Amino acid sequence: MQAALQAQVHDPLWMLARQWQLGEFRGEDAGSPTLAEVWAVTAPIVRWTPAPGSGVPSSVTAQYDSRTAPLEAVVERERIVFDDAATRSLAMEAGLHFLRLLEAWKMTKYQSGFTKEYALRPLSGGEAEYADAAAARFLGVMVNRVPDGALLYAALRAAMPFGGTSRALPQKPDIPAADRAAVLGAVDEWLAWYEGALFDEPARIAMRSATEPPRALPDSPAWLRDRMEYEVELETSALGTGQSGVVLHAPEYTGGEFDWFAFDIKSAPRAPAAALRPPTHKIAPAPVTYRGMPSPRYWQFEDARVNLSAVKLGVGGGAKDVAGLLLLEFALVYGNDWFVVPIDVPVGSVTRVDALLVTDTFGERTSIQPIRDTGRGSAADWALFTLAPGSAAQPGADDPALLVMPPALVTALESAPVEEVLLARDEMANLAWAIERIVAGAAGRPISRYEEAIAKRDRPALNSAVAPSDAARLAYRIRTDVPEHWLPLVPVRESDGAMSLHLGVMDAAHLQKPLGRVLGGPPLVLREEEVPRGGVRVTRAYRYARAIDGSTHLWIGRRKQPGRGEASSGLQFDTVTRTPPK
Repeated sequence: MQAALQAQVHDPLWMLARQWQLGEFRGEDAGSPTLAEVWAVTAPIVRWTPAPGSGVPSSVTAQYDSRTAPLEAVVERERIVFDDAATRSLAMEAGLHFLRLLEAWKMTKYQSGFTKEYALRPLSGGEAEYADAAAARFLGVMVNRVPDGALLYAALRAAMPFGGTSRALPQKPDIPAADRAAVLGAVDEWLAWYEGALFDEPARIAMRSATEPPRALPDSPAWLRDRMEYEVELETSALGTGQSGVVLHAPEYTGGEFDWFAFDIKSAPRAPAAALRPPTHKIAPAPVTYRGMPSPRYWQFEDARVNLSAVKLGVGGGAKDVAGLLLLEFALVYGNDWFVVPIDVPVGSVTRVDALLVTDTFGERTSIQPIRDTGRGSAADWALFTLAPGSAAQPGADDPALLVMPPALVTALESAPVEEVLLARDEMANLAWAIERIVAGAAGRPISRYEEAIAKRDRPALNSAVAPSDAARLAYRIRTDVPEHWLPLVPVRESDGAMSLHLGVMDAAHLQKPLGRVLGGPPLVLREEEVPRGGVRVTRAYRYARAIDGSTHLWIGRRKQPGRGEASSGLQFDTVTRTPPK
């Protein structure tokens, strides 16, 4: 046993000869690194700017603190309007909360007065036509029985404008002077809750510029409707004396979670000479390990969960799989040549690595350059965790080594979609369609427009040019019917020659309009490339998460995902159908 443990070599000259034959003596100086000195500068992200096409002036930027709110919440959140028909239930909840506050301030005698003056109103004619059954039942119980929070808020803010010193109350209901202080206390508490304590909305962001007073951002300021994506820019504080900050550009954020690869460099200052200042980090490099790598000790058993000897290359085990051969060579020959230099950087910051100096076991000091600066083949064009200048980069923008640590969410609770839209191509009809599958009903709950369309199929057919009689066997129709939640995207060639898709209607005589907020609002014009052959799925959903400081945030965000392929509407023109006699 002792001889086996010693692993004696009976012919050392033979072993030396074999090492010479195999070229092992031609190895380079491979001293192990013992110390890494890093010159780096870290700057926090302090400002963000919505997309240039959002309508927000470019001179307006918003202050941002990554400790108080996730970046996704700041970029994605949109206004949840209480006077919208889709949020009528929220207006009711706001009115009930005001009644509860009046009760807490011992002012219950004015509950009926506020309810009478600002009662929850019924749906208007156009809203009533598209109201779902759940909304009809809801409004049948709540109309004229609870205050409408939107009407109440408008009346209170008309009496007490933002930035003013007025402490007046609306003329109705009449509040005696003896009770005004208590009612004002309930009003102040309710306004604070209404304007920011419940949801994260763009109105909470204080926007300032040299010529404009603070104002509220519009809904989803970073959302670009023509691309169904978010676009945003982030800016850090100065990286040093006399230097500017780094400007990062996220041109195609589709919702979900931010990560480093979502950003490009728009502008960044070059690093000064590192020799003029001491290193910011001194670290002992740690070897990179992975499962199945060869063990560095002679008598140590390797992890059996990864068996590299069982890898079969090529067909029948032949040596035809070049990628597999390279993988095995890296794992068995060069796997222990990699080291990592960990640096702690704060969340919500950008770190510029100015220099890296490594000292090995022989005392030699080597300056390590970024791989893209080596100019060795494709390494100059690609590197992991490296940002490149994007299309929005300023002319002559520098390309320093940046490490971006975005304040991204680790996890977030997400509700079922309150709205879902499919953008799909229909090759048979030579059209593209915007299909509203789910929208928020007047009761605030998601409803299926397909199920609602099925319930309304008893309406007269559209464009029936000839109604077949009892004796008729042929019926001519100008076109076949398409469900009302299928909205056509008509191709239009713009003045610059580019093709775009304009949201249209199938029949101007029939009320056909989008009911959701993704397609609603100003006329929608999509870029043609944004509706690929596979389609696109756009959703809106509530998201709930905590920030670094422990605060909770609830907002509505949008997400763009791949679609479900092509769609078939069955649209046909100039059709003749055979109808049996009655």
